[in-house]
Amino acid sequence: MTQYVFHSDPGHAWLEVKKSELEALGVDQEISECSYQYGLTVYLEEDCDAPAFLAAKGRAFERFSFEDRHVDGDSFIRSYMPYKPPSLQEDIMPPFLDKLNKQLKGLEIVAVTYDGENFPVISLNDGSGLWIQSDDERNGPGVAVHVTTDEDGNQTELGTWQMR
Repeated sequence: MTQYVFHSDPGHAWLEVKKSELEALGVDQEISECSYQYGLTVYLEEDCDAPAFLAAKGRAFERFSFEDRHVDGDSFIRSYMPYKPPSLQEDIMPPFLDKLNKQLKGLEIVAVTYDGENFPVISLNDGSGLWIQSDDERNGPGVAVHVTTDEDGNQTELGTWQMR
């Protein structure tokens, strides 16, 4: 049985689910921009999107339970990007990859991971890495920061560039 977290603040509530679950249940195109997304996690708004997801879970005969988490002020979820169905998402990768190839000619990607804030980190074969940041309002791509770390753990920024 899957356990979901229902986040709430004094004004609203959201059901936390993995984006892959929306896709697996075939409801990823039905979710509105009233829901939020951070990385691979989607926070479904309580009035329409969460019920649509739960109805799909029921049709699939999947059992689930809830854990409630309430905060007295505004929830952190309000700072995330609005959800966009895959059909409406802008493909930023081709222009980004073109810039990446020009800036890092001769280097190879050895791993792609996520940092503690769920931003992608691209590790390169020379020991340096790229941190892909969001813009300040967390509503889209920001800059790629090229960083190297010495043997003492000190980081040096090698450069930044806009993703677009």
